[in-house]
Amino acid sequence: MEDTYRLTLKNDYLFKLLLGSEENKACLQDFLECVLDMPAGMI
Repeated sequence: MEDTYRLTLKNDYLFKLLLGSEENKACLQDFLECVLDMPAGMI
């Protein structure tokens, strides 16, 4: 049987890799606005 490892945004390393850089600041802002149910521009 083969073990598999699923990468999700719950994985801290992957979260930081995708959303932790200055280049992805807009993606992080959009993500937080959706998760926190805030209007655009509040974050």
